[in-house]
Amino acid sequence: RQLFPPQVTSVILALLLGLGPDWMKALLYDPALSKRGGQPLLGFVYGTAKSLGGGFVPLQMISLGGRLVNVVGDSGPLAATGEAGPRGRARLLRICVAVGVARMVLTPAALYGLAVAADAAFLQGSRPMAFWAPALIVVAMPTANNMSTMADII
Repeated sequence: RQLFPPQVTSVILALLLGLGPDWMKALLYDPALSKRGGQPLLGFVYGTAKSLGGGFVPLQMISLGGRLVNVVGDSGPLAATGEAGPRGRARLLRICVAVGVARMVLTPAALYGLAVAADAAFLQGSRPMAFWAPALIVVAMPTANNMSTMADII
């Protein structure tokens, strides 16, 4: 298996770019220059990434469907004669329940506590909890990308 699959690599690059200096961001996107009709030096990269990103979710869903069909199909690892053996489906159900509880109950509860603590410690209660809601929703939802990565691991 890869240590840095493409999904992880893209997140790391996005974090480095987002946390990097302003001059680096201005190479890709400069709102002031765009208003005047210009384009930054590497503006074509931003435009291409934005166009490709619009089609990523539908493409990822198609890919995920294909991977999951292979996992549970007659010749997949969860078939009666597959790699997981005759009890593979029961084991998969236990794993799904464990992941669901961890992802939908435990993680949001822990991060809710973290959000309350961070709000009290750093923001002195100046933000309503609705400020934290998007983050709590995102950590609770398994995305197509995460599901695709999990299907690859199986």
